[in-house]
Amino acid sequence: MARKTITAVNHYDVFPFNHGGSLGIRGLYKALSEWVDVNIVTIVREHVYADEVWISNHVRVIPLYVPVEYEKGCIEEFKKTEKILDNDDVDVDQVFMRYFCKNEDIIEKIRKITEDSILVLAEHTYTWRVVKKACVDKPIWYRANNVEYDYKKNLYKDKYFKDSYLKFLYDFEKECCVNCEKVLTVSQLEADRFIDLYNIPASMQDKFMDIKSGYDTDSVNPIYPWERKIFDDGYSYHGLYIASATKNALDAAKYCVELAKAYDDIKIFVVGSVYSLLEKKERIAIPLNVEVMGIVSDETKEELLRTCDFAMNLMESGAGINIKMFEYFAYGIPVIATEYGARGIEIENGKNGIITTTDKYKEDIRAFLDSDKAYKDSIAKNARMLLEDVYSWRSLAKKIVCEIESMYGYELLKDAVSLSDISLYTRFNNPSIFPKGEFFIRCAGMYGLATLDYLEAKGYKPQAFVDSDTEKIESGINGIKVISLEEYEHYHKDKDIIVSANKWEQIVVDLLSRGVEANHIYISYHISGECIVRLSDLKGRIGYYDWEKRRKDIYAMAGYNK
Repeated sequence: MARKTITAVNHYDVFPFNHGGSLGIRGLYKALSEWVDVNIVTIVREHVYADEVWISNHVRVIPLYVPVEYEKGCIEEFKKTEKILDNDDVDVDQVFMRYFCKNEDIIEKIRKITEDSILVLAEHTYTWRVVKKACVDKPIWYRANNVEYDYKKNLYKDKYFKDSYLKFLYDFEKECCVNCEKVLTVSQLEADRFIDLYNIPASMQDKFMDIKSGYDTDSVNPIYPWERKIFDDGYSYHGLYIASATKNALDAAKYCVELAKAYDDIKIFVVGSVYSLLEKKERIAIPLNVEVMGIVSDETKEELLRTCDFAMNLMESGAGINIKMFEYFAYGIPVIATEYGARGIEIENGKNGIITTTDKYKEDIRAFLDSDKAYKDSIAKNARMLLEDVYSWRSLAKKIVCEIESMYGYELLKDAVSLSDISLYTRFNNPSIFPKGEFFIRCAGMYGLATLDYLEAKGYKPQAFVDSDTEKIESGINGIKVISLEEYEHYHKDKDIIVSANKWEQIVVDLLSRGVEANHIYISYHISGECIVRLSDLKGRIGYYDWEKRRKDIYAMAGYNK
């Protein structure tokens, strides 16, 4: 008999699985696939992926494309309803909750995908009404990563629109909790908060199930402090902080900077999109012993996790569990965190982690670094043991499978496959293709600078950047001159040009429209700068992308037919 199938519906793009939310989705559903086949439906705004992507023998990701024009129309309707003038005051999550359940195309596609599913999970409260409308005859569960009402209330603070937004969210999340057959929470604290906040009657309280959050421990071998290689850069210790671009993460990054200012024998690596706030918005003076790296390749991040002496998570607010804590545990790097940074995790101070405060973290980190290696090893090993015993996705997934069996009478455990059978496919990653002669880099921004670093490390140097920013044209960037697009078009368009930007498609269309041949256009499409392909070579499906369709669409927009 064929194995049973479950489907999860998520409101954002999970590729390329490089941040907390998407890593959690990948880890949980990979683990569940030991006993059931899994569909992960994601609602995306860019039509760049294959229609479906199998990431293992038993897990497929199905991106459903919603045109940007549709979302823009919803935003305009939302602004009119809420009497909002400024786009900055629009919460796109509110737009999703209110309008995407009215998109019949999405509803019908989800209905067809879930026809053979025994269970559908709303991966966030935002997807509740979409799932409810599409899956009227299916059991629906809700996987809650936090109490969204509390999170948004803290986020909105004293904004003039907060009362209207919060009232809608309160009613929406309560409706989701009351009507879903099961609510999976990341801690008992969250479960209790849901019950209290939404006045859940005693007869319904057993639907809340604390499954925690987890990590895929099977794929990582730890390196403990005693085993770690020593940096040859003059610093005695190296700390690591990984975070995305949120206000609370920025505040924690500032503490990392202050630590470095206090101790010149410590070097701190700040990794992730938080750098954009740290360097650009706040314009904080960064000392020499802080390296703000931004978003890095998986290889670079893994190298830091395997070599740094300690990790920090000095958060003062937030919701849910920080998945990066599990990542630190998995790699054997000792963690110093505030109680908020360690929220939802069974950390015992001095046993499997160091709990500190923002008033005394400098002293606590210094004391930890000055302690003997046996103590540091015990902290890291106990944290890894905690991860394996309590927070491994496999153990958490088995609890879910047993609950499904108990509630609906299925026999799923007997359909287990081997761990090797659920291993994720290796992402196809072509080596970068480099220009053979003189070349230019289009866009002197974040992507362009990352591409420059990558190319220079490989022994390549561009003739110039090509940019429209007059200030950059006058001053240059990192010793590289910057020329205008018109100058490139008139004098250099027979030379190769690497388009290095997040939204690179329209830039490529513009170059083709200006008469630049496709075989002269290269694309640096990853924020690390380490993935360079040539436009004319884009064929088939590489990794998660349907490159051939993308190339044809670009040619059509530019009227290019060579």
